[in-house]
Amino acid sequence: MSFVACKSLADWQSHCVRTRSNARTVVTIGNFDGVHLGHQAILRRLVQRVREQNALAVVVTFDPH
Repeated sequence: MSFVACKSLADWQSHCVRTRSNARTVVTIGNFDGVHLGHQAILRRLVQRVREQNALAVVVTFDPH
């Protein structure tokens, strides 16, 4: 699994255009201020869905955090 860090949705869209990516995407949105048990469960579920669907994982969080 690979990761791309984008500072905005515009960056993400630009990445998709550059890589010609139109793959399925599984997205989670949250204020991930630490990787406690609740966040770990959300991220595990994200990875599970990505593997089931042969998709890309996207985590949208906010600054600060």
